[in-house]
Amino acid sequence: MDPIVDFLMQPISGASEHHVAFGHKWHARLMVVGWGVMIPVGIVVARYFKVTRRQNWPVQLDNQFWWIAHLVLQIGGCVLSLVALAFVFLAAGGSGGESLLTTTHGVLGWSIVLLALTQVLGGALRGTTGHHAVVLDAALRDMIASGDHYAMTLRRCVFEYAHKLCGYAALVLAGVNIVVGLALTDAPRWMWLLIGGFWIALAIVALVLQRQGRCVDTYQAIYGPEPALPGNRRQPIGWGVRRYRADEWPPAPLSRRP
Repeated sequence: MDPIVDFLMQPISGASEHHVAFGHKWHARLMVVGWGVMIPVGIVVARYFKVTRRQNWPVQLDNQFWWIAHLVLQIGGCVLSLVALAFVFLAAGGSGGESLLTTTHGVLGWSIVLLALTQVLGGALRGTTGHHAVVLDAALRDMIASGDHYAMTLRRCVFEYAHKLCGYAALVLAGVNIVVGLALTDAPRWMWLLIGGFWIALAIVALVLQRQGRCVDTYQAIYGPEPALPGNRRQPIGWGVRRYRADEWPPAPLSRRP
């Protein structure tokens, strides 16, 4: 065997053998795909693609691309998590006392599950959307407009703070737990390099998009930049979120595109 391939196929500890039970093996695979790939990509899409490059914002509002992609990726990741949990229960039993690493992995895992359930529950209770009423008088427009999101009611504000906080917390815990899982199973070196390389590449993409000003306020992406709108009269929710006037879009790094 090629020395490089042999090196990559060896467990991270350098042991000559690597054996993982069938249930644990599929648990790890599904969790990595769900929480290591799908959910992080879903978060990046939701954060940076509320307004797409070819969209004529603010003439064209409420681009559904980010919403559909985010929903599919997050729900898909959660479904894979449930299947992965089933594999763990099937593989349970037969081992001795748990190590500190195993206990840590379990505690982090159940914490992530609880945060994911919080996200699902929060999404169901986030309130109504509402519509942009085309009325010249701002006071009258606010009176006839309906919807928790349009009016940025307390219910909607609580949802957005909780959704973003729990989402990022779950992402961080998932990243830590995947590393713990790799160590726990003494995963081959190629797995560490592949997963780590993907995360680094995704982080670089996110950094570039953040510097380009692509993290557009959800409210503006859906309802537009008019200062009189209820949501535009308050600070955007979340760190690094940008808000624009109609004549400021696209921001400079995007306006220079061919």
